This record gives sequence, C-alpha cells and structure tokens, in this order.
Amino acid sequence: MKKNFFKKKLASALALALVVASVSPVSASAATAAKIVDKGTSTATAVLYVDKVSYGKSAVNFDLSKTYAGTTYTWTVSDSKKATIGAKTGYVVAKAPGVVKVTVTAKKGKTTTKFTQSVTIRKRATAVAAGDDFTLNAGETKSLKATLTPSTSTDAVKYVSDKEAVATVDAKTGVVTAVGAGEATITVYAKATSSAPDTSKWNVTDTVKVKVALGVKEAKQTASNKMLLTFNGNAKDAVKATDFAIESTTTHQVQAVKGLTFSEDGTTATLETYLNFADATEYVLTFAKKEIKFVASVGAVDKIAIKTTTVAPGKETAVEYTVLDKNGIDITNTVDASRISYAFETTNGYAVAGTNKITLFNAGDTATVTITYHTYKYENGAEVTVFAKGVVTAVDPAAVTIGNYEKYTIAASAPSDWTKVTADTKVAIGDNKKIFLRVKDSTNNYIAQSNITYTSSNKDVLLVDTDGTLYPVKEGTVYIIATTGKSSWTLPVTVVAARKASTIAVDKPTATVSNTLNVVDKATFTVTVKDQYGDSFNSNVSDAKVIPLTVVSGPAVTFSGDKVYVTAQHATKGSYSVLITAQGLSLTVGTTVIEPSGAAAVSQLLLSTNKIDNVIKDGTSLADKNVEVKIGQFSGGVLDGYATPSSVSIYDTNNTLYTATISGGSYVFNTAYVSGGAIEKVAKGTYKVVAVYGGATFTSFFTVDDTQVAPSLAINTLSVSTLDLAGVAAAVTIKDANGNPVVIESGHYTVVGNSINVKDIVVKETVTAGTVIRVVVPVDRTFSK
Repeated sequence: MKKNFFKKKLASALALALVVASVSPVSASAATAAKIVDKGTSTATAVLYVDKVSYGKSAVNFDLSKTYAGTTYTWTVSDSKKATIGAKTGYVVAKAPGVVKVTVTAKKGKTTTKFTQSVTIRKRATAVAAGDDFTLNAGETKSLKATLTPSTSTDAVKYVSDKEAVATVDAKTGVVTAVGAGEATITVYAKATSSAPDTSKWNVTDTVKVKVALGVKEAKQTASNKMLLTFNGNAKDAVKATDFAIESTTTHQVQAVKGLTFSEDGTTATLETYLNFADATEYVLTFAKKEIKFVASVGAVDKIAIKTTTVAPGKETAVEYTVLDKNGIDITNTVDASRISYAFETTNGYAVAGTNKITLFNAGDTATVTITYHTYKYENGAEVTVFAKGVVTAVDPAAVTIGNYEKYTIAASAPSDWTKVTADTKVAIGDNKKIFLRVKDSTNNYIAQSNITYTSSNKDVLLVDTDGTLYPVKEGTVYIIATTGKSSWTLPVTVVAARKASTIAVDKPTATVSNTLNVVDKATFTVTVKDQYGDSFNSNVSDAKVIPLTVVSGPAVTFSGDKVYVTAQHATKGSYSVLITAQGLSLTVGTTVIEPSGAAAVSQLLLSTNKIDNVIKDGTSLADKNVEVKIGQFSGGVLDGYATPSSVSIYDTNNTLYTATISGGSYVFNTAYVSGGAIEKVAKGTYKVVAVYGGATFTSFFTVDDTQVAPSLAINTLSVSTLDLAGVAAAVTIKDANGNPVVIESGHYTVVGNSINVKDIVVKETVTAGTVIRVVVPVDRTFSK
C-alpha cells in the first residue's frame, strides 16, 4: 500500500511540474513576436530568381525585425534543392524554381519560437519557341503551345495577333481562330509575370505566321435552289461555281451548281443549283476542303410577299411575288402555278383574266392586288388559303427605274455603317424602334430616310408613323409599304412577344485588384443582359455585393449603369466572390485582392482605355472621350503607385504628332473637344502613344471609332451658278439623321476653269439642344458652271 501511495505521489508531482513548466513566464527576449525581414529593411522578399536579373534578386539576406541577446537563431529552408540558406546568417540563394519555406528558430533556454517566410523562386526563360507557320481555313482554330527554354522556366506566356481582322488569338490559351483571308503574325511573349508589360526589354519573344485561306464563313439557304454564301474576304475574282460541291449525306445525290452571283464587295455570293433541294434533307457543301452541313427547307407554303409595287402607266406589267415556307425560304419555283389565283381591284385600268398581268392607264392610278395560294383543304366548310394583299401604283417610267432596295432593318437609331448591318426584321411589343430602308434613287445616290414615308398593311398588328416609327400592337406578320416619290416597296415585318431579360453575362469572369494604400486601384466588370431573342436588353445593375455577407475586410463594391467597380485599398489579401444582379438575373464573379511585395518598382505605361467611340448623344460627357496616360509602378507585379511621364507624344497612322496636356498628375489626350462653338473630333483610326519616364521610353496604342449617324448627301444637280461653296450648297441637299438641314461651314475644293471639284464639305450638326458637332461629309464630285 505504501509503495503504491509513493508511486501516485511521484506521478502527481511530475504532472504538476510539467504544468508549471508550461505556464511559467517566458523571458521577453524569446517570446516577443518578431517577423522575418530583409536585412536593413522592414519587409521580406517574397520572390527570387534562379539567375540574377536586373529587376529581381537571386539571393537575399534575411534577418529578424527584432533580436535579443542570449537567444540563438538557426535558419533552415524546406527544400535545399530549390534554395540554400546560411544556418547562422539567413542568407538565401535560389537554386531551382518552386516555393520554399524559410524558417528561423529562436531558442533561449527551454523556450523555442519559430518564424517563417514563404519564398517563390522563379526561373526566367532564355528563349521561347512558337512553332512552325501554319494555314487555317475560315472559322478553323488551332492551339499554339509555346515551348520555353529551359523547360523549368516559370515565365508567363502571352499570345498577341497583329491582325485580328485576319486571325485572333486567346492571350492565355494560345487558341488561334481564323477570321478573314490574309496573313497575320502571332507574337509569343515569355514574361516574368503575366502583369509585366509587353514592352519590357527583359521579355523574350518568338513569332509564327498564320495564313488564313479564302473560305466560306457561313452558308445559308435562301431559296429552294439558292444559298447565300459569306466569305472571309473578297472572293469575286478568286472563286468560281465549279469550286463548290453539294451532296446529300443520305442519298449522296449531287446538286450541280448552276452559277454564282457576287455582291459588289465580293464578300457574299448567291449560289444557285440546277435542281431544288429536298425538304428536311441534310446536305454537305464543300469548298476548299472545308465542309459545311445544313438541313434544307423546302416546306409547305406559309407566306406570300408581293414584290411589284409600281408599274409604268399604259403598259401591261406582271405583278411579281415570292412564296415562302415557314422558315422564310423562297419556294416560288416549287409551287404549282395552277394553285395561284389573282384578284385586282381598280377603277382606271384592267387585268388579264387568270394571269398576274395588269395595266393602269395614268400615272397615279392604283390597284389593290390579292394573290392567293389554294391548298384545296377545308376546315369548317371553308377552304384554307394563304394570301397577300398589296397596292400597285402607276408612276412615271423614270421613277420605276429606281430598282429594288439593298437592305432594310429595324433599329433604335439609323445605322451609321450599312455594310456592318445584319438586317433585323422583327419588332417586339413595347419596342421603341423605327424601320430604315437602304435604297438608291435614279441618280445612284442613297435616298435619305426623311424622304421615305411608311404605311402598315395591317394596323391591327402594327401601327407605323410616316417617318418609320413603329408601334407594335399584337404578335403576327405584317407588311410595311415604303414610298419615296412615286416608288414603293413592300417590306415584311414580324411582330413578336414583349421582350424580357433572359441571360446575363460579364466581360470577364475574374479580376485582380491591388490593395496598396498609395493609390486607388479599380477593377471594372461590364454587365450585358440579353432578351429571349438574343438582343441587348437594359443592362443597368441593381445590386452588387461581396458574398457571403459575413466577409470582413473584403473589397469595396460600387455600381453605376452597366458597370460594377471593385476597389481594395483596405482589403485583406485573398480571393472573394461578388454577386451582381441586373433585371432580376444574377451571376457571381471572382475578385482576387493582391498586395505589393515590397520589391523594387517596375514601371509600365497605362492608358485609361484602349478604345473610344466618339459618338455624341444626349448626356454625353466629353470627359468620357479622353485618354488618360500615366505610368504605373508595380511591385512584384502588383500596382503600388502612379507616376507622371516626363513627356507624352501621340501619333496617328500618318505619323502626325498630337499633344496631350497634364491634368492631375496625368497626361490627357482629348479625342473630342469644343472648338469654334462646336465639338471637334479627331479622325477615326489607330493612335500610338510614346511616353518617356525615368530615361526609358514606353509605347502603347488606342483606337478611335465613331458610330455617329453621318448626315446624308443628295446631289440635286451638277450645275452651279458660282464656283464656290455657296454655289455647291445650292446644288446639294445635306440632312442629319432626323431629316433636318445642316449648316455648311467650310469645305475642301479645287477650282479649274469652269469646274469645281469638291473633296468634302464641313457641316455643323445639332445633336441635342445646345450640343453641336462638326462633321466632314465626303463629296468627291465635280460641278460645272
């Protein structure tokens, strides 16, 4: 019993001693907190390079922010293959890429304290290989895989195309996509970090050329034996009908190509086959070894569109029409003509019975035409028919020669560049839009929108003002009759259900922002909402916030219009999620808050934007048309401040020099500004920015576009009374997009003998109340006295 009692007492005493030891006060010299720093500084290097480079370190002498007498310090590194360290000195030398943990152990008596510092070791590439030159067909892609030398290099790789109109490339993945015919050069950069400037002299590069062959980007059936082909370049003189093959994938029947008809610019062509396609049958169109599959539609009669709206008086004329299936395919030549009947109502003319031919006696006489397709099927005792009704007007023969229109579309405002317009012939209930027609008069000049009037064939479905403003009433199909002078055209329009927000997207899924206190770094997300038809919808953001809501020390989030802004001056380094809501739809984007490393600053040229649209609208601020130029200071690849360049020069493609002015520590270049009582704009195009700072020269680029609807020019006569602008002004008519006359201010012209050649006319156009812009209207015509 005594023996056991002694053992229990001894055990209790030992336990008590251990408890006492664990809670005994530790000397201040060993317990006071410290951190690893570079010797002589207050921060620690977080990045080293295997090979010494001028802007980085290959070795660092670590120290502690505070040391104490009587304490021994021992330094170790987690992986001696990646880095070596002086056990007593803390001197670290980079050996191989990777991440190591540096540990210093402070020991005094029985007390041990450890401090750690993570160090990323990088290895620069001495060379990068982009691969061999290659060829792509229209729409094809190819993944570039750059090879770094040495293979252990940690460099970030970036891909850039010099001609995105020919081929684009994903900057990160290297996926090249063929766009237009031609040749582009892809430059591959090997950079210390992804944020390092492309202009850095420490980058290594290689190039590869991609040749994009002339090819078909899109093939779309338009009629029972026709297809509309869209090429990636001008194919008019390079492509012929025999270059195409069309074959059924099921029966392998070959559709022989009858011919090609090209557009004026050669980028589109109508391909016609000898035989009609078979309905719901898959075909493969082959051109330049590229195959495009499509399912043909040659279905039942769904609609009839009357094409003829004017005839010459006293002349027997056939009223032309087009028969369409439910997919809008022209199936006129497949329809049994015996199923078509014609009815004409007129008081001053006559029709040939059983035919589509009509004669109107005098100019101005009209006839109501009804063309009916008979199905010979009956429902509830009545035949099911498809019909169209239109008005035919007799006009002077000269007016008839105006010809067919080029294109029409429905939009909120007049197109600024018709060559880029994809026709939209639908309007949704609730839309505030107008219809616009592209058509030339008999003098080969385009007719101004203000000189065209519009009427609706069915006011129960769609109302329309004479100026083309549409007021949808209910879903259905209707025809709008466009008239100028004595010529008219029938334009099919579909009224669809009211629009509603359907999808939401952002311009990028993630963004990185610095938490430096020296400047306010800002990440911007642009939100796009589309409706159920894939058209742009109101994209104004209603809410944006960091989630979960319990996050503390996270970035600050604000929003305005379709933009969401994230700043992180007082945020903790790390990854965060931002929930964005617009029109009842939500999505989450990622934001990474990073912090400067304390390494020596690297300068980079920064532009506030790389693309400006100089369109001036109601409420436009000219400040939005400025390009701000400044130098960013990056520490460890992270923004840590701004600096003002010592000089900034801006050049256009003609090498003309423009000046920028200093404002608030930055240089500012005004692409639109007030001069002589009107807003002046710089020309569209690409501009080069050359900035000098710290003895180094930096270069970047930005582009200026202008989607402002240009004034329309109509030349009334080539005869002038005086050989000056006053004489030319009396011979032409210039109107803005709303049909209002504009003021001619000046122009560029040359007088030779009794002729005046006018290059252009400069006009002042009132955009909104109090806002006047100066516009150059090309003329390029010669007038004679």
